Amino acid sequence: MALRQGRWADATSVVDDLQERPLPVRERLLVAGLDAALVHRRGDQAAMERSLESALQLVRRHPVDLTSLMAHAEVALLCARLGMPRRARSLLGQLAGATATVRPGQPFHSVVAAGTALAGLLLEDAELACDGAAALRPSVVPALAAAGTVIEDIARGQVPGDAPEVAWSLVETGLVLEAAIVAGQAALNATTGEQAAPLLKAAREIRARLPRRGADEAVGVGALSEREREIAALVVDGHTYKDIGATLFISAKTVEHHVAHIRTKLGVATRAEMLSTLRAGLPA
Repeated sequence: MALRQGRWADATSVVDDLQERPLPVRERLLVAGLDAALVHRRGDQAAMERSLESALQLVRRHPVDLTSLMAHAEVALLCARLGMPRRARSLLGQLAGATATVRPGQPFHSVVAAGTALAGLLLEDAELACDGAAALRPSVVPALAAAGTVIEDIARGQVPGDAPEVAWSLVETGLVLEAAIVAGQAALNATTGEQAAPLLKAAREIRARLPRRGADEAVGVGALSEREREIAALVVDGHTYKDIGATLFISAKTVEHHVAHIRTKLGVATRAEMLSTLRAGLPA
């Protein structure tokens, strides 16, 4: 939910909290899928490659089912982003098989359709993109249904005039990365500056809503997630990472990762600056 609502800090905190915990394979895959989704949205090439390698190890150990559908779809889309067409198509085929009995247009079906359509655009595979777009048009979500038509036009080399509006409607449903791909790929088809300008403007403004590489878009105490505020309060009170970990049932290393995120969001260089900023910003 945090990912779909654009609450990047909260989604990152979930990954940080769970990565080191002893979890069953399915739950580990869900965490890996969330991590893949976040690094994809940040656009950090090295982080995407590391995350994908870890996720693929878990994908091989857990078959696609409805509970892991979102994770597999995010991994497939990241494969397409990193130029791995065979792996992306293999995963998408497994996803299609897992939803074969789901009525077209329903949420599970739309997840697979959207992943297929967007992967097709990224891989410049018109047939794959059109297949996904056709399956997306019956979606019960109006923005996704409209996106199906636009994606099919883009895959065929056209420049849909309503692409910016459709992209922004995807943003309103929480699909920010998907919206950026639609606007950006449509702009690539433009043959004149007049055609490209509104698409490039939409793509640029939409990408600005994605988390920044190595940091979240907001800065200051107000940008901290609930878990980060909890840890920050304990740090201000003088507790060690080990003590905080024992209190919150997480490892000291995870606490250290949270503190690193906190310092980044606060824009401070030293521990003293962090403590001073937290004392001024946190409620007494």
